[in-house]
Parts: sequence; C-alpha cells; structure tokens
Amino acid sequence: ENIRDTFMYKKIVEKYGDNISIQNNVQYGEHVMSEKYQEIYYLNYEFYYADKWAHVVPDMKIVKYSKTEEEFLKNKDYPNLKNLLSRLDDAIQNQKCFIKLVSCSTKHDFKPIPVTDGLSALEYLLESPKINRFLDCGSFLITKWHDDISSYNEFRVFIKNSNIIGISQQSIFVSIPFSYEDIYEEIIKNIQKLWDSIKDKIEYKDVILDIWLDENLDANL
Repeated sequence: ENIRDTFMYKKIVEKYGDNISIQNNVQYGEHVMSEKYQEIYYLNYEFYYADKWAHVVPDMKIVKYSKTEEEFLKNKDYPNLKNLLSRLDDAIQNQKCFIKLVSCSTKHDFKPIPVTDGLSALEYLLESPKINRFLDCGSFLITKWHDDISSYNEFRVFIKNSNIIGISQQSIFVSIPFSYEDIYEEIIKNIQKLWDSIKDKIEYKDVILDIWLDENLDANL
C-alpha cells in the first residue's frame, strides 16, 4: 500500500501541510510464533462472545442458529439451511456487510471480504478452518462493511478499572510510516469520547477494545 494514497495521510496533509516526514524501508526481523504462545495468551484473557456488547455498535445485528443448523453448517448442507439463509438475507439486506461468528472471524485464515447475501456469506465463512472449529458459539455477527478500515487506522485500547491506560497500533508488524505526534491529542480525545459513550452500557471494567479511526479521526468500535 502507498501511504500517500490513504485518507489518513490526506487528512493530516489537509490539517498540517505536506512537510511530513516519511520513514522509508522500515525493516523488521523475522518473527516466529512460540509453541507456548496460545497458552500464555489465554492466561490473562477471558473472551466474551460479541452478542454481549453488540448493542453498543450502531446497526450491528446478531443472527442465531440452532444446534441442528450447526450440524448442517458443518456439512455445508445448504438445502437444509434455507431458513437460516433467509434470516441472514434479512439481516444483510443486499448491502455490503462484514460477517463473522460472535467468537471469531476469518482473519487468521484469510482476509475478510464483504458479503451481500446469506449464501455468499456462508460459502465465504465455511472456507475458514477457524470458523469451522468455533461453530458451536451459535451466532453470527453482521455489520456494515467499511472499505476504509486498514492496518493504518486500527488501534487497540486497554481499559483498567474503567480508565484508558494505553493505546497501541493494532498491526504491530506494519509501521505507520509518518509521525502522529501533532495529532496524538486529537486521537486520544476521540478514543476517550468513544469509551465514555459506551462504558456504562457494558458490564466490563477491565477490557481491551479494537477500534478504527474514520476520515474525521472519530473512533469507532
């Protein structure tokens, strides 16, 4: 990707001018995941299905499926999934949507793509080995597709005792190749605004949020 073609770069140029320092040829050493990675990762984290917080995301929908339908999904038995396909069509409404399980997405197997109907959604999801392993969660999550979400504008926000204690770039092996120093204050302010708007509507006091910044630098969950 060319950083100069992203809306984040254009937004900063619009606000601060074009004399922005670009870091070229950022290099990273080879990284290999430890065999103990998952064991360590799960020591301090408890994962909650997304249907417990979907109500704080505008226009997010949850489509549940039965244990019988779960078996049909495992076997890709689409003729016996007509009712579920109809419910998915009603939720998607022929719009470009992002779909995942309430427990996980396809991103660890392949890049997410937009879907526009129930059948294309299931065909896409069931190609993912991870999705197939977690079908027992019982629900799909559907929300509007955003073309402008990228590794350059995704952040992870760390909350402790209902207070923001840290903000990190989401993609740690992709460098944002320009300085945010002039707009840190605005980004932090907008992330704080998002947290203030949802913290009383969810049950968590210690939580990690995945957020993205839109073209106005507003934070979205």
